[in-house]
Amino acid sequence: MLPLLFSFLGSSLSQYAWFGGIVLAFVLAGQLLYYLSKTVFHRLASKSETKLDDVFLSVLQGPLVGLLMVGGLYFGFSFLTPDLPGLSEAYYRLLSVLVILLMAWLVWRLIDSLMIHYLIPFAEKTDSKLDDQLIPILRKVSKLALVLITLVVVLDGFGYNVTALIAGLGIGGLAIAFAAQKTMANVFGGATILVDHPFVVEDHIKVGDVEGRVEKIGLRTTRIRSLDNHKITFPNSNLADSVITNITGSQNRRVEVVLSLVYGTPVEKLRRAAELARMAVASVPGTVPPQTAVGFYSFADSSLDLHLRYFLSDPETFFEVRSEVNFKIKELFEKEGLEFAYPTRTLYLNK
Repeated sequence: MLPLLFSFLGSSLSQYAWFGGIVLAFVLAGQLLYYLSKTVFHRLASKSETKLDDVFLSVLQGPLVGLLMVGGLYFGFSFLTPDLPGLSEAYYRLLSVLVILLMAWLVWRLIDSLMIHYLIPFAEKTDSKLDDQLIPILRKVSKLALVLITLVVVLDGFGYNVTALIAGLGIGGLAIAFAAQKTMANVFGGATILVDHPFVVEDHIKVGDVEGRVEKIGLRTTRIRSLDNHKITFPNSNLADSVITNITGSQNRRVEVVLSLVYGTPVEKLRRAAELARMAVASVPGTVPPQTAVGFYSFADSSLDLHLRYFLSDPETFFEVRSEVNFKIKELFEKEGLEFAYPTRTLYLNK
């Protein structure tokens, strides 16, 4: 009766003690290896001329400790004699899945490290902005592919017939395709933007009523920081079908202003107003005075209108420079006694 008290699933207490001891030894070995890699190995790697050994050392630290722990679980189990049918097979299959997940984690860390230490610094040194957009997308696509491959291998490790499973997804895949058609349209829209590159990250663009700086071009969406500092996200399919004005691609940005003066303003004063408007533009830094044009535009219902057109050298300073030009025009017009018009109506009565 006494041995039964110390037996569980066909293994005695001493067998479980051996199992625990082996697992503990492997865990301690993993911790020791982790400590050595953080101190001794890291110090040795830092003395080498290449950064590659530092990258691989940092990538291996976590997964290697996990693999040692799985090794302890594997060797420790050999001391047990389970009497439950199928238990050993399920146990070893679970360990194989853990190994697959640890290897996937290692590759995941390797992708991140190679991107951070090699590809991103290389892209920052190049003049082209296209690689700056492609690297984040490549990072996401490679990780997504890793997740899908890991999922297939794990299912295979649990005994599923992956080939039959994929074949059985034919009808279901069709339904998923219909459900995901919007997502696929956005992905293809993103690919179109990257290939045609009507704009790149950091460009100043205008789409419809939205104007701002491009912050990120993703697989599905593009993010724009508007002039009022709002973050606006566009589906790539919408952008691919929209009329996009790339203000950064333009040499200068045009500003047009209508200056409305009262009907009683003499011709000489109108000419002087046009001259003062040109002077106001020339006095404000950030404008391109040689391209400034101003003239008598129209006889409006309640005013005599001058049309002022000038250009900015930097589109990012649009609000600041336009505001300064407007202040200067108001200041010069007030000194000359020029009066701005406002909507008026004259009523004639017949007696």
